[in-house]
Amino acid sequence: MEINELFGKYALGTIRPEDYIAWAEQLLTTGIESPSLPVLAGMDLNRPVDSIEVYECFLKVTTELGIDWPDESAALQRYSEILCQKILEEKIEPGHGLSSLAKLYAANDYSGGLYATWDCLEEDISLLYTEHGAIFNTGLTEENRDDYIRKVARQYLQLIQLQLPENFFERVFCQNCKSIQPTRTVRIDKPWMPERLYRLIYHKGPTWELRCIDCGSRNLQSMNDFAGRANYLEIINKDTQD
Repeated sequence: MEINELFGKYALGTIRPEDYIAWAEQLLTTGIESPSLPVLAGMDLNRPVDSIEVYECFLKVTTELGIDWPDESAALQRYSEILCQKILEEKIEPGHGLSSLAKLYAANDYSGGLYATWDCLEEDISLLYTEHGAIFNTGLTEENRDDYIRKVARQYLQLIQLQLPENFFERVFCQNCKSIQPTRTVRIDKPWMPERLYRLIYHKGPTWELRCIDCGSRNLQSMNDFAGRANYLEIINKDTQD
């Protein structure tokens, strides 16, 4: 376990005393020394583990080794990359990695960003076992679940390196005119009638649909969808090459 994994788990609130101890044991085997390191590594020997004591000893070790703590945002981002790498290297089960990655969205105050990728994927996998099926991820099935998580992890590692627009998940890819754009909703139920009058007559609100700004097509893929993000990457890479 590397130090950035500890920082990520701490920021996410999923760290255990055993994680600090395992990290210390690993450092000892590589020949790294500090006064408090063997103390931390041996804290689970012959006595119950005290989480506060373990944490305080870990702080001493980081001070002795000159290790700086990253801010929470940086710690979470690096942890997300570590989890994706572990999924791809088959060091953790895809479902287990997804469970941890999905927690990042809540840890980020549900404010969007790429962490929404994992929240949508986890929700879709839960929907596979209902009559509805996946909503956000095109092609996701019970049979390909693990492989799908892996390919999303691979894609995520590409996207995390890019300077994405703040409203990334509010954009769509139009399969008709091959463009990426913000979403636009168009009213399709008697658009000429004032909405207030429509509600008065029909006792319900009118129906709205997402439409392409350029060509009016309904054949759109959200950035919540793996396929939409794949098309985004394809266009970005093409523009870079040109």
